Amino acid sequence: MLYIHHLKGYSEIVYKDYERIVDKSNITIIKKLCKAHLFNYDYRIKYTKEIFNIRTRIPIYISENLIFIPTKSPRNYDNVWVNYANINHISKINGKTKVVFNNLKEIMVDISYDSLLKNINHVKRIIDHMNHIKAFIDDSLYRM
Repeated sequence: MLYIHHLKGYSEIVYKDYERIVDKSNITIIKKLCKAHLFNYDYRIKYTKEIFNIRTRIPIYISENLIFIPTKSPRNYDNVWVNYANINHISKINGKTKVVFNNLKEIMVDISYDSLLKNINHVKRIIDHMNHIKAFIDDSLYRM
């Protein structure tokens, strides 16, 4: 999955090789992905905010391959959830940001380059945290 874009009355889910239109908001899709991975969206956001001291546009770590960054408030109509796990690079263009994915698909998002870069750095901290937890669990199981 590359990104989820909410449009009028539906969402466009863009994958590497195809696109899918869903008659749901993008936040509903994100919440369903969280539920499918056996956790609650609201609690994940709450604890991510607390642990990492992030105030706005909280990234959501669902799995190693699904790490979404909102370009605006999740409640905002034209928010786009960009999957960090598939970003190749970003670039600044006239106050907006072009996101280029691993398969070279591109999207222009209405967020400043610096803001998206800040969120990417938040995601890197979250990934590091999750990797430490996994290493701790793996180490604990090894000692049993």
